[in-house]
Amino acid sequence: MSEITHNKENHPDTTTPFFAVSIPKLIVMSVCTFSLYDLYWFYKNWLSIKTRFSSDISPFWRAFFAFFYCYQCFSQINSFGQEENISGNFPASLLAIGWIVTMLMTHLPEPYFLVSTLAFIFVIPVQIYANKINNKIAPAHYKNSNFSKWNWGAIVIGGAINLLVILTLFIPNT
Repeated sequence: MSEITHNKENHPDTTTPFFAVSIPKLIVMSVCTFSLYDLYWFYKNWLSIKTRFSSDISPFWRAFFAFFYCYQCFSQINSFGQEENISGNFPASLLAIGWIVTMLMTHLPEPYFLVSTLAFIFVIPVQIYANKINNKIAPAHYKNSNFSKWNWGAIVIGGAINLLVILTLFIPNT
């Protein structure tokens, strides 16, 4: 694994160091996509890290194997914020453990597997901090709070599937 160094001179201040997304959008998309949006979130952050810090990492594989790399992603965001003197921080190791454990709950029996849809809870503090960093480095950046047509498609389809799953849990077997 290569060490990622922070080199601000290579990139203009118009780009954000990390993936920008509003907290409500993060929550809605994570729930409606059964946490697949979390993997997209990891991919976008690893892509930002690769680009901004001229790293040779593979964002796709780091997102695909997020169980193994979530701590490193959280830690990169935390370290960068500290270097930029952004107030506050978060416990990267505890949030990574929480995200992994919650994601593994998909293997629990009905209805307990639904707890896995709450994995986004462990990404929220990281995103709040990433948004603080982004606001300091690139105050005029796109905040990513609107839902695109693709987002709405995922919300409608995923929301319908979520509703059906929940309804089947309450319908008695005959």
